[in-house]
Amino acid sequence: MMMMRMADAWVRGTHPWCGWIRLILLPLMLVPMWFGSMLGGMLIMTAWMMLPLLFRKPSSGDSWMTRACLGVQIWRSRPLDDPVSLLLVALAGVFLLLAAALAGRQDPVAMAVCVPAYFATYLSFLSRCAKNLATRAKRQPV
Repeated sequence: MMMMRMADAWVRGTHPWCGWIRLILLPLMLVPMWFGSMLGGMLIMTAWMMLPLLFRKPSSGDSWMTRACLGVQIWRSRPLDDPVSLLLVALAGVFLLLAAALAGRQDPVAMAVCVPAYFATYLSFLSRCAKNLATRAKRQPV
């Protein structure tokens, strides 16, 4: 909850390295779950939440990941305005939850389907958010 109290934590989270590391860390928590270590999964999740504290604000908005993260922040304020993005992020969540359940059962074939499906749907969601940010920026008067 400490991150929630920092006024600029979400801006730090838009740093491109932070965004890419967080994208990888979330499904990486499945590895300890595979071996039955819930503590390991919780430690990775804690690192995922606290990661923005390690980064500075991005120096520019040129990075695709920075634009995508900024787009996500805008989308979060009104998620029902873009049902396709809502569907993509919901599907990504379903794939990740399914992968977590399958990690406990140690089903490698199903995991080989769910984890790439998570990445594909979440990257599609991020791409859509980046495009929506660009569209919004074009509409804004200078």
